[in-house]
This record gives sequence, C-alpha cells and structure tokens, in this order.
Amino acid sequence: MQEGFFYRFTETDYYYGFSGFPREEMTRFFEEAQAQGWKNTYVKRMASIFPRYALGTGWRDRARALYRALRGSTIPLFIRNVFDASRAGFKFLLPLNQSGILLDYGSGVGTISCLLAPHYQQVVSLDLCAARLRFSRLRAQEEGALNLTYVLAGDRLPLPFRDQTFDTIILNGVLEWAPVSFSGPPDEAQTRLLREMARILKPAGSLFVAIENRYSLLDVLALIEGHTGLIWGAVLPRRISDLYSRLKYGKEMRVYTHSRRVLAHMLTEAGFESTHFFCPLPSYHNFRKIVSLEDQGMSLSFDFFPTTRRFHWVNRVLSVAADISPLNQLLQKTVPSFQVTAQKNHSSAPSSFLTRLLQHLGREMENCSPNLQVEQYLVRGNRVVVLASPPSSPAGVVIRLPLNPAGEAMTRTSWNALQALQDHPTLRHERKALFPRPLRTGILEGQTYFVEEKKSGRPGSYWVSFPLYQNRIHQAVSLFSDLWAESQTVRGFTESDFDRLFANPLRHLESVLAHSPLADFPQRLGDALRLSLLGHQTSLGMVHGDYHLLNLLFGKQGEIQGITDMDTLTWQGLPGVDLIALFSRYPYLRQGMNFGQAFLSVILPRRFFSFEQALWEQHARQYRLGDLDYSASAIWFWLMHVHLNLMGLLQYDPNWIQANVILMAQHLSTKLSPERLLDGFLHPQD
Repeated sequence: MQEGFFYRFTETDYYYGFSGFPREEMTRFFEEAQAQGWKNTYVKRMASIFPRYALGTGWRDRARALYRALRGSTIPLFIRNVFDASRAGFKFLLPLNQSGILLDYGSGVGTISCLLAPHYQQVVSLDLCAARLRFSRLRAQEEGALNLTYVLAGDRLPLPFRDQTFDTIILNGVLEWAPVSFSGPPDEAQTRLLREMARILKPAGSLFVAIENRYSLLDVLALIEGHTGLIWGAVLPRRISDLYSRLKYGKEMRVYTHSRRVLAHMLTEAGFESTHFFCPLPSYHNFRKIVSLEDQGMSLSFDFFPTTRRFHWVNRVLSVAADISPLNQLLQKTVPSFQVTAQKNHSSAPSSFLTRLLQHLGREMENCSPNLQVEQYLVRGNRVVVLASPPSSPAGVVIRLPLNPAGEAMTRTSWNALQALQDHPTLRHERKALFPRPLRTGILEGQTYFVEEKKSGRPGSYWVSFPLYQNRIHQAVSLFSDLWAESQTVRGFTESDFDRLFANPLRHLESVLAHSPLADFPQRLGDALRLSLLGHQTSLGMVHGDYHLLNLLFGKQGEIQGITDMDTLTWQGLPGVDLIALFSRYPYLRQGMNFGQAFLSVILPRRFFSFEQALWEQHARQYRLGDLDYSASAIWFWLMHVHLNLMGLLQYDPNWIQANVILMAQHLSTKLSPERLLDGFLHPQD
C-alpha cells in the first residue's frame, strides 16, 4: 500500500490527464486544495488553465462542434465529469444496498463514487491514474463520504479481489477502453473483463454498464467517431477501421463499441443470466431522460437529440417515425448509447430501488394504486423525476428523488411552495386545482423522496406556428392575470421586501465578481435598488418565477390544465417578472440566443412582439405600473436566473459566466449613478 492506494500494476507513475489539467498544474492544484478546498481551487485555476470552449473553422472543427452539440455538451465535458450530479442519475435503476459493497471500476475523479456512497456500506473506487484517485479521496473527505476505499489497478487481470466480493459493479464508459489495457483481440479483451466482473460479483449481484452504441445515428451524422477521431470509425467494418487507424495513427484500432445484440451476447458469454437495456438521451455522458429498450411500445419522443433550435425539427421527424413500428425498431438500433443492468442469477437478484419505492408507495399511500408503472424517468440537474401511473389510467404521481443535498434543498423548497399554494387564503379553488397537490414525503432506505399529484396535459411548445403561439400566450397571460388579481396587494416596498427578494442573489453575484474589475457592482446595484424601491407604492403578488409555455400543461382542446415547476415561486413578488419570463422565451429558444443575449437585446429594451407589448401595457395600466416596476422586475429576473444557475454546474463554466454575468454587469454598470437610479434606465429607447 502506498499513499492509501493498493498499487497493482507496474507503471505506477501513469498519468492520462485530469479533466484538462496538465500534469504540472495537477501538482500545484493538490498543494492549494489541501488548504483552500478542492472546489475553490478548481474554480480559481480553471479560467487560467482552460481555453475558451471554441473551435476552428475547418471541416473537422465543424464536425467536432456538431458532435459536441449532438451530445448536448453546451457545458464543457471536463466540468460535467467533475461536478455534474446527473452523471449518477441512473442510480435508482440499481438494486441499491445499504449493507452492500460497490465497485466503481474506472472511477475517474470520483463523481459517481461519491454520489453512490450514501447507498452502500462500502464503495471501492478503482482507477489506473493515481492523480484522479487523489482527487477522488480529497473530494470525498470534504463531502463527508468516508466509506470509500481507493485501489490503483486495472491494467492486469485478475483483479486484487476475492470471488463474490461485490453486490454492485459500475462500468461507466470503461468497457470500450478495456482493449487498450489488455492484450489480445479487442472483443476478447472486453469479454475477459466482463468475466472478471462476474467472478468478483456476488451470486445475486448486479453489473451496470454504460457504453456508446456502435451504430449510433449520432455518430453517423457527426461523421467523426468520438473515441478515435476517425470518420465513421465505429460504423465501418472492423478491418477497414483498423487499417484506417494504422494509416492515420500508426497503430491498430482497439477502442470497440458494440450493437445491442453483440453486447448482450458478450454479457451472456461472460456469465450473466439476464440483462435489461436502457437508452439514456441524448447520451450516457449527458442524459436528461432514460428509456427502457425492453418496452416494445417505447417511443424515443422529442429528445433523441438535444432539445435545441439546431435539432428541433430532426427530433420532430424522428418522433413521428417512432410511432411507426418498423421505424421505431430501426431507431432503437441506432440510439446514441446504452445503459445496461446485468444479473448473474435473475431469480435471486434484488429488485431496483425504484421498483421497491413504487411498491412502498402502493402500500403506504391512501388512494394510490399498488401497481404503479413508470411512464418516464427524467433527470433534471441534481434531481430525478419519475412519472408513474397505474396501467390504463391517466391518474398518477410525480416522484422527485434528489441526487445530492443541494437537490434535496431545492426539491423541499418546491414542495413547501405547493403546500403553501393549497393553504393560500385568497386563491380560488379552481386556480389551486391547476397546481399539483403535494401527497407525501419520506425516507426509504436512506433516500428522501417527494410525491405529488401528476397533472394531465402536454407541456406547451415554442415550436409552433405563430398564430398558435399567439393563442397560447394570450391564454397564459389571462391565467397570469387571474392569479395576480387573487394574490396581489398594493402597498409600499419595505426593507424586509428588499432583503427577501434581493439579498441572497446579490450576495451570490458578489461572490462571483469578487476578484474582477466589477467587484463593486453588486453593492452599487443594491444601493440603486434600495434608493429606488423603498417606499415605492407597487403591486406585490404571487410570482412563479419561471412562467413560460414549457411549464404550462395544455389539454386536447388547447386549454391550460396545469402549472409545473415551483422552484422559484415567490409570495409578494414583483409585478412584471412572470410576463418577462413568458415573453422572453421565444427569442431565447427560436432565435438561438443565450440568456445573456436575450436579456440585453430583448428584455432590457423591451423589444417583445407588438401583441406582447400591448399585453404588458394593459397589465401596467390595470395595476398602475411604471418603468420602475418593469426595471426592478427585469433586474430580479436576471439575478434569480444567475443565482439558480450558479447553484449548479454553470458556476464552474467561465464561458457561461462571461456571457450571462460579466457582460450584463458591464452593461448595467454604465447605467448606475447616484443621479440616475432605476426609474427608467431600462427604457425601450435605450
């Protein structure tokens, strides 16, 4: 044993990169992280180490950009690898076992190991790179995951474990790389590794494998195969790909992905009795949805590719094709990647945590069917959202499962907001009925869960004809007006109102800009808001905070049947926020703007469509709102957007901070002065 790791292979000084850190930077990183914490050190060093996430203009550069976009990688992959809790969003499909032992084979920087640690008695984090294991140990200590053991191994078999040691084994993005470490034909090397997994797995244990599909439509469209950099490197016959690799790189091609049929055969040959294939969309690196491929009625829906302007119409065509049985079967063979659970002994294998949770809810909840079935498994940042209902019934529940403490805090906020809605003294019953009713919250096997009523209807869309868009906006504004009329009060703005609405997001903004030339901007902005708003007579009421068509559920006749996503619900909020959120989504989605561009070119100058401008003016006349009310609402909307996103992955992305924080702060800074406060500085003519 050396440095807390069991060294099992000869090249102990092996280094294959650390999420973009050069090796010399890694040494300095550890020295600073010991004193300052790994997250603070990472953020501090990232901007100077990583170049902007930009590419050249050649055809290969464009192909790589398309490949990243197809995978939904708007956030650089190194940030996702280190910080993204959703990388473990599959975990509730596993038979989690609080008294069991888990092996994370090829654990990398420990993201999945740390997120699975609360569900097992012991987690073994194994990797080839000592630097990654050191980082994993550092982050686990800071995050309180003290049940991790670190093993430096993986380039020779057998592994240093006894037979039947582990209850669960994770191979997340590892199997394709096995031939690089092991000799022999690539497919045989992969089968040997799977046999080794079967040897060290308990008879009732489960193996989880995540790997790209060899015949991925994504790779065909992107031209360049992600692992090798070869044009159609995986799709081409193996001999041609091998010759291609030898000509380009001077070595054989040893990174192999497989079709579903071949991968299932390899698992059977390795000793696994049963398998269940899932499709993570848009890819297992960055998924927002997991679909079972064992369900013959499965539809790949609208998110076969990322739901962006660039791929929307491709998704629309594919979703239509998915409803045609032969084409649906073809699409299943060309999905981007697989997530597979495999059992050595199907009859003795425990059920997944999600199955046990559904059974628990069926027993414990009144008026809940004991036969709940999963409709959708969605991954939303640091939370998993499961839609479940009885067979042949539209009624059902929404189950929210936090992936980490931050996710639990956000989910509890939303849950509390739903409870407050049901108890609101002035909202009418028919208005309350639009919001999901909170049904139950509890803890099962150490995992917190929240259950709410599932509202019927389909989410609205911005990808519709303009007349239909106008109709949807008019309905949304009409509903907003009713909610506002029943919840609003007119009174003077107080210091407590300022603290309640602005204090936290301003503090967060201050921490982001602390070491920049704009360090004094949050204080100046806060002073301007105070001087402008304190004592100002205005209308304060219920603010959803993210009120747009995607969060509204529409019935078959086009009527609004429900409202979702309560994360930013605020009582006694500012009067223009929800209309700004509603009107600004169209340019944000349809015209391909990022939020910063939409804020500067649409929200600040109030350049909405003419009918939307008329709707705002009607609302302003009814409640006697002026430029100050619009200005303050726009500022709060921006601050909350920044605040919520900086609580997640984007706090680690310098590109996002530049586009959505720095540029806005620079623009707004020129507008602030003691003489000219908020009143009118966001005027349409600016």
